[in-house]
Amino acid sequence: MQELVIVESGAERLKRRHGVHILQQLPPHIYVVDAAAETIEDLGKEQGTWVLSDVDPNELAILSDDERLFIEAWRRRRSTETRVFEGMNWGAFGKGP
Repeated sequence: MQELVIVESGAERLKRRHGVHILQQLPPHIYVVDAAAETIEDLGKEQGTWVLSDVDPNELAILSDDERLFIEAWRRRRSTETRVFEGMNWGAFGKGP
């Protein structure tokens, strides 16, 4: 299971945690991890660590604008909504500025 994890400081515990694989990162706070659902649930219970599905990132003062943008992009990528012109060539008919 992939999930976005926000850490207050020291991502070393994520790196040392058995069964947690870091897939993407925007240090020092944002990490996309792959782990079992139980492991991700346990991560969310640790002090200074939040799982995106359990928290509103706008309430976390530690995040920079770049980190908030990363989170929004990650959420949209996982969204099931169909985007207009999804998968079409940039020069496709009807697609313009």
